[in-house]
Amino acid sequence: MTESYNIYGLTDHLGRVRYVGVTFQNPPEKRFSDHMCCSLHKPGYLGNWIRKMKRLGHEIGFVILEHGTEGWSDREKFWIASFADLVNTTTGGERPVFHGPNGSLSRARMSESGKRRFASPESRLELSEHVKAGQSHPSVRARMLEHLSRINSDPNVKSKIIASKKASPRTYEVVAALAADPLVQKKKSESAKNSPKVKAQLAGLHNDPVHRENHRARMSELVRRPDVIAARKAACAAVESLPEMKEYRRAIMDLSNAKREFKKRFGYAPVLRKPGLETAARS
Repeated sequence: MTESYNIYGLTDHLGRVRYVGVTFQNPPEKRFSDHMCCSLHKPGYLGNWIRKMKRLGHEIGFVILEHGTEGWSDREKFWIASFADLVNTTTGGERPVFHGPNGSLSRARMSESGKRRFASPESRLELSEHVKAGQSHPSVRARMLEHLSRINSDPNVKSKIIASKKASPRTYEVVAALAADPLVQKKKSESAKNSPKVKAQLAGLHNDPVHRENHRARMSELVRRPDVIAARKAACAAVESLPEMKEYRRAIMDLSNAKREFKKRFGYAPVLRKPGLETAARS
């Protein structure tokens, strides 16, 4: 299988070719971007020349000298020998090893560096603290809210989100499981009650006579619904069937009998506190 190649040259501000190389990338201009990126830290004649040109404010050009599919090694040697005063350190013919930010070697090095950096819990905790500190900054939060509002108002984004959720039934399973979890429901209810905004709204509604009247009418209508009445009867029957409730009823009867006997004997009824479910259960 033949491989397409491009022999290129890097030119100075006067148009002179100062470096000749070969690339198998498509488009070949990617190789020029790689040189500009690697020149920030890569030592050698080429890196020194690129940094010098940038320091002097001169533009570096990129030209394609030849395009082909076979014999790239010999053709690179030919073009290197055709120019004088190059910064090449070899006569050509070596296959280039790509060290740029998108190359396999660079990706492997960045992967290993990232794994070493976040291998310890201290490093992960430090990163988490930095992220939280950045998100808590007012300007950062304002930009985040603006970005989210812009995204949420885009109908294309909404359709993509809905499509991705429909394509992943696992998402609905997780959401349904969380919604049915009593602990999650309790936390959501507590957080909503403790919210200053919700507290202010509730205080305003409780002080509104129109809202109180409407709420009273809705509750009166609700308790008369057949399904609500049936649900209340079923709940009362379930509570009455509990062993704790039976013991509670027995304790109340014993207390009433004791009060009645006390009144017959001393002429007045004592003031006693009714036992709770825990007291009845302990007795």
